[in-house]
Amino acid sequence: MFLEKMGFPVRHYLAEAGLNLFSRGPVQFRPSEIYRFGDHPSFRSMLEGTNVYLICRRRRISVDPHSIEMKGGDIYGRFVAHGGRYREWETVDFTLGPMRHGADGKPIGFTAARPADAFGHALEVVDQQGQYSFIPSCALIARAGHSLGDRTRLEVLYVGQTFGKHGNRLSVDRLSQHTTLQRILADASDDSAQDEVLLLGFQYGNSKNILSSAGNTWVDPTASSEEEQTHLMQASKQTFDRKDRVLLAEAALINYFKPRYNIMHRDSFSRGDRQKLKTLKSLLKADFTALIVEANTSNLGAKLWSEREPRGAMDGYLTSEKVEEVRINALKPGTGLSRAVVDEWIKDNAHAHTARFALYEPAERETFLHGLPWSS
Repeated sequence: MFLEKMGFPVRHYLAEAGLNLFSRGPVQFRPSEIYRFGDHPSFRSMLEGTNVYLICRRRRISVDPHSIEMKGGDIYGRFVAHGGRYREWETVDFTLGPMRHGADGKPIGFTAARPADAFGHALEVVDQQGQYSFIPSCALIARAGHSLGDRTRLEVLYVGQTFGKHGNRLSVDRLSQHTTLQRILADASDDSAQDEVLLLGFQYGNSKNILSSAGNTWVDPTASSEEEQTHLMQASKQTFDRKDRVLLAEAALINYFKPRYNIMHRDSFSRGDRQKLKTLKSLLKADFTALIVEANTSNLGAKLWSEREPRGAMDGYLTSEKVEEVRINALKPGTGLSRAVVDEWIKDNAHAHTARFALYEPAERETFLHGLPWSS
């Protein structure tokens, strides 16, 4: 206590704990599907378990209705990437291979494909087993081979959660009565008719506790070995209920992206506002010093961005040349890694955003530990 009063760093524990929340790839759907398929069992089943949703937009990408051809069970065509002005667009070729495999493990190709409408919003396809499918252009982007690149990026406009009173509300039910979504759609119709609004449903049911002993190793911890051991055991076994995890994930993503239509929780992790978010108290009470929330959209083939966070994790510190260097080094003889594995790893990291929040201000962290990965 004397050293602390004199302004010297005082480190209590050797290791500090952080809660890491992560989700599998999100479900993507269009606002119109809320009303067209909102009561359909298969659509509702697809959204089961999603508890955090993002309202996003991008410049519209449709399918050229006159470009569709069939070759050897694959579908060939062109995307139309719309520009910012009337009659301004680019075309990009795409190929859609088999989307399913039969009982024998062999891929099931297509026998027919046609535009679902005159504007290229979707395709109607039939596979070799006679199964009919309706593929919206946004889903086609995720599944087809193309060179659209960053034109598929999605701007995050709003982040919300659908936990509900009993923890079982679906995002489709929440969004069907969502005034902010209606406002976003109304604004888009007037101000950016060339854009499309898309909805992403994340399932934040997974978490892990991270322990780190990084920091100023020259500052000896004041805790006894018994206290240190108790702290480590409690931190490693600490659990947080599902409602708290969902609320924390929502707040972290809002603080990270700072979406233009979110008003609440934009600065929940600052010293002045953190006590306003009651859910943070569960972390502080458990002696956790950080919250890390991951959002990965590699399954959509589209990266997230906002004015606050324009680039994802890998994009933030590696150029395209450096990424290629990583690929070359990983494929050198002796690594035992295949191109498919390396490419999948790069794709995952290129589409990932990681929101890291220290739960204490830098001056406060000086009194225990301030060199952790989350102490930005």
